[in-house]
Amino acid sequence: MIKNIFNLVLGLSFFALSAQSEFISTWKTDNTGISEDNQITIPTYPWETYDYTVDWGDGTFDTGITGDIVHTYVSPGIYTVSISGMFPGIYFNDTTFNEVKGDEDKIINIAQWGNNVWKSMDSAFAGCQNLTVEAQDIPDLSQVTSLRRMFFWAGTWQLHIPKIEEWDISHITNLSGMFDKTSFTQDISGWNVANVRDMSYLFFSSPFNQDISGWDVGNVTNMEGLFGSSSFRQDVTGWDVSSVTNMAFMFNSTFFDQDISGWDVSNVTSMRHMLSQCSFNQDVGDWNVSQVGDLSNIFDDNDLSTENYDKILTGWSQLPSLRSGVSLGAKDVYYCSADDARALLIATYGWSINDQGQNCEPDRPFITTWKTDNPGFSRYDQITIPTNPRKVYNYNVDWGDGTSDSGITEDITHTYNEPGIYQVSISGRFPSIYFNSGKESHQYPSKEADADKIISVDQWGTNRWISMSFAFAGCSNLDVKATDIPDLSKDVFLSAMFLDCPSLIGNESMAQWDLSKTSFTASDMFKGASQFNQPIDQWDVSKLRYLDGMFEDASAFDQNLEGWNIGKVENMDRMFDNSGLSIRNYDKILNAWSNLPAILSSVKLGAISTFYCNSEMARQYLIDNFNWIISDAGGSNLCNEDNDADGVLDDLDRCLNTPEQEVVNEFGCHSLSNENFKIQILGETCPGANNAQLVINAIETNEYTAFINGAEHRFDQDLTIENLVPGSYDFCIKVPPLRFEQCYVVELPEALTISGKSHSTDGKYSLKIDSGTAPYSVLVNGQITLQTNSTDILLDVSQGDVVEVTTDKDCEGVYSEEIGIETPIHTYPNPTPGYFEIRVPMQKGEVKVEIASMESKLIRTEMYLVEGNVIKVDISNLPQGMYFVKVALKKPVVLKIVKQ
Repeated sequence: MIKNIFNLVLGLSFFALSAQSEFISTWKTDNTGISEDNQITIPTYPWETYDYTVDWGDGTFDTGITGDIVHTYVSPGIYTVSISGMFPGIYFNDTTFNEVKGDEDKIINIAQWGNNVWKSMDSAFAGCQNLTVEAQDIPDLSQVTSLRRMFFWAGTWQLHIPKIEEWDISHITNLSGMFDKTSFTQDISGWNVANVRDMSYLFFSSPFNQDISGWDVGNVTNMEGLFGSSSFRQDVTGWDVSSVTNMAFMFNSTFFDQDISGWDVSNVTSMRHMLSQCSFNQDVGDWNVSQVGDLSNIFDDNDLSTENYDKILTGWSQLPSLRSGVSLGAKDVYYCSADDARALLIATYGWSINDQGQNCEPDRPFITTWKTDNPGFSRYDQITIPTNPRKVYNYNVDWGDGTSDSGITEDITHTYNEPGIYQVSISGRFPSIYFNSGKESHQYPSKEADADKIISVDQWGTNRWISMSFAFAGCSNLDVKATDIPDLSKDVFLSAMFLDCPSLIGNESMAQWDLSKTSFTASDMFKGASQFNQPIDQWDVSKLRYLDGMFEDASAFDQNLEGWNIGKVENMDRMFDNSGLSIRNYDKILNAWSNLPAILSSVKLGAISTFYCNSEMARQYLIDNFNWIISDAGGSNLCNEDNDADGVLDDLDRCLNTPEQEVVNEFGCHSLSNENFKIQILGETCPGANNAQLVINAIETNEYTAFINGAEHRFDQDLTIENLVPGSYDFCIKVPPLRFEQCYVVELPEALTISGKSHSTDGKYSLKIDSGTAPYSVLVNGQITLQTNSTDILLDVSQGDVVEVTTDKDCEGVYSEEIGIETPIHTYPNPTPGYFEIRVPMQKGEVKVEIASMESKLIRTEMYLVEGNVIKVDISNLPQGMYFVKVALKKPVVLKIVKQ
């Protein structure tokens, strides 16, 4: 190596002559590295031949360099380094993650690739986490065959490489890990990858999600981890994967859910973890897996349905041959009808199958109730179902008004004909409901949602939830009336599930929720749920790590959680702050938790509004031996005293000044008789009037509070709440000074609408009234024929007669029926040059008509008016030929029409 120091003029001249051929990069010497803070090291491949020159950017040069070189600057700083000559590759090769291997953190920019002929890019910039690329030219890769780990764990957010889409990689055979753990997201759909053999971990743990469906991957043999832990979810159904032998971890931990059932996987030998922990739910029962020796964990913890798992087991069991002793993983997936196929795989081929077992329970929808004209993001006659943008959906909705939608993949807004209360049923893939409208500031921005419009959860159904994080946050009118148990078996996050839900009361079924597989967080789960106080003391929280803020501001919550195993919990800060936790239960909790066989150290526990009494030693033990940080109200000065002599110790007494001889409850407060309240319910007077009433009369005068339908009502003896919508109401009457509470469930009935079932034959007509208030007036063709209190009505009629039944309440409506005219359904003229008529057995109304080709391809659907038994249809704009015409009567009829 020859070292030269040139004057400034010579240096500038040299730069001007050679700039276009140099590899130019920028370095920051005092970033972390193995060299000193005023040094940098250029790393080289030990097996390659070098003879290069470096302009260090400080007025000095080195020439004839044949390997690594360290340069010392006069002072730390940022310098531009130019390399020319024979320089086959740069080789940082840091795959050690958090350990410093070289000066990989010091290189911060590539300004120019130059005309250098690169020989290898294997691990070239691996670990260079501060790297940006601004070079506007294209590297010469004509001698390169490997880009393996070129940018592994490299680059700042977001790594952008100008003109990378123009790189010529036609000679490349190895792309393994090139963008592994980078933030690369650019469009490289035009790359020629025809010679690539190894694509393993190419986009692993990256946000890459570009359309690369056109790539020619016919020569690739290794796709292990190709998209694992990435954001990729594009359609690659057309890929030729017939040469691939390894697909392990290929889509692990992704949102991928494309139909790849047509892939030729006949040469694959390993599919270990291929589709685990991902959104995949497709039928790949036609795959030829006869060469696969490892299927372990392939479907573990993914979204595979029982239906598709059945098809897979059945299809694979029917292959002519399979490898023996294969392990098939489908943890958290059920089978139903494939029990014989599964048994065959085990008995005939010695397969070991790890799944969730057999479950043939029919699917039940997730059902909620909404009030459209409550305040919200949508209009007064609309609701919007909110979804989580980080989840994959494909769901169906029955809107409760006779309409439905299917195949929904994101938020959906529905418009009703009239504002009101509707029950909505959701089925299909629906991993999470996501209102996220709480008042609390957090890392996820609040969503503009209809949080005040949802008023109850009526059924959890068989839906397998993926997340409950912020699910109902901010739903101020929500209560959970569902008595079934939500499926939380997929390690569901529960953080802020009911954040700021002041109407949440719940019911005793919540005590049965199974949290045994929930391993991360229930932070802020009931924060601000001021009425919640269900007995959840049997919940299995043994795997949870974060309970901070779980009951903060849940002012009614006072349960004994001494049975909770919090051995793995790292944070309980704010857990009971401003909750209703009593001294009695706080003492029990501290005493029990201090005796657990294993707990973590330095845990924060918050209960700032709660005093302790008989747990002082346990509390101090947690502080002294485990460095717990406990924030509570301190020791109570009322411990073990009974100053009002009511038989309840003052530290447990919620009413400390009870008069002598007063009958008290277990909390030392005046006890009201169970007969103190008389509850009357008055149903609505007319359908849709929404004027039902709830009347409460108390025997004793007191300071009562009732929280009903999202509103608080205060009264001293009598209360009438008017203009209520018919339905079920859960409410509690409280006497705050006495700490008294008594709860009720009432049903406010809807007004009746006259209805019935009829039958007519041979001039005899019978009608059974199902609903309506007697007496009944029966009219035939507008003339009163009969008045009766009987719900069974018999008449003599003729075809074409109109029978009507009314009550003395106009708002109950009119039952009306026309005695059927046996009119044959036919078209005229047929053939037709354009217009034709359809004669139908109804005088007037509106009917849907569908027109389809002879291949059953739907051409159009329209609603037509019926006038005098006739529908008029115009097909003059259709080409000549024969068409199907479907008339959507009560019993649909399909006709043929010829267009001339």
